[in-house]
Amino acid sequence: MNFFSASPHGLFLEEYDILHLSAILFFTAAIILSIVFRKKIRNAKHENIFRYVITIIAIIFEVVFKIWDVRVHHGTMLSDYLPLDLCAISLYLCWFLSFTKAQWIFKLVYFYSIGALVSLFVPELGGFGPNHFRYYHYFYVHGYIVFTAIYFAVVLGYKITFKDFLRATGILIVLAGFVMLVDYLCDANYMYLMHKPESGSPLDLFGPWPDYLAGLIGISLGTFVLAYLPWFFINRKEKKQQIEN
Repeated sequence: MNFFSASPHGLFLEEYDILHLSAILFFTAAIILSIVFRKKIRNAKHENIFRYVITIIAIIFEVVFKIWDVRVHHGTMLSDYLPLDLCAISLYLCWFLSFTKAQWIFKLVYFYSIGALVSLFVPELGGFGPNHFRYYHYFYVHGYIVFTAIYFAVVLGYKITFKDFLRATGILIVLAGFVMLVDYLCDANYMYLMHKPESGSPLDLFGPWPDYLAGLIGISLGTFVLAYLPWFFINRKEKKQQIEN
């Protein structure tokens, strides 16, 4: 079937063409609507059903993708199919978060979802367009990760503290060390720790391996700081109000 073919055909996606921008606009609209109607959604009788449905769809997409990927690319389990990329880790955390509403999972998802946000704007998709399954899988799964992080913060009222920022950063550093060891032993490239993405990325500005790893660390830390910044002002405002009352 052409919808599950090994290579793109007919419609080819390029960065920031109409096919790419349409996907970004779709999830931007979904996020805006969830923010505008956050109170109604939060108080809805079957709010949990909405979370379950979008999560089950994400699970189905990912399972079908794994089957397609194995059949098409014939990779090896250790070097190609371990869930050690940041987006894969974020995706699985989002599944558990949506079903359990565990605070500690949200505090990781909030920061780690930045990887999925970057992937939406710099897609490593191999040119697959909307006449192929991969297009819908890629944008739905990455959009789902970002949407889930924002949904739990804005709609369900989950909060982030400075300790959460430090904890998420520390866990990622330890995880990256473990993943680099796996990459070395299995000739893999999880988290792009062994070489840069084949498609263009901001890491191209920092030279070859291992020089670009410094850039990767800097970008990761910088985006974490930016993600925490709104909470710095929110938490300070709430603390001030508590003192005044």
